[in-house]
Amino acid sequence: MRETRLICRVVYQPGGNVWVREVVLADSRQTLQTVRVDGVPVYSFTRQGPLIRTALDNERIEIDLAQPGWASDFRGLATGLGTCTLQP
Repeated sequence: MRETRLICRVVYQPGGNVWVREVVLADSRQTLQTVRVDGVPVYSFTRQGPLIRTALDNERIEIDLAQPGWASDFRGLATGLGTCTLQP
């Protein structure tokens, strides 16, 4: 099993609060097996090409591995956008 770790600097609006989020992707032979956000395994996820969509604590999250970037939404009440860096 191979793990890919991303550190994402996410700006949440309204308010402009900045959070550092960690995403860990575990895959086996190009099949994504697990996704963890801030150390918490997510219940379900989908992958479409470079996009991974999941949710955690009412936050719908989209990770774009091509950029890489983070976009999220708290049921329309707040949004988060940020860039991610691949960790060694």
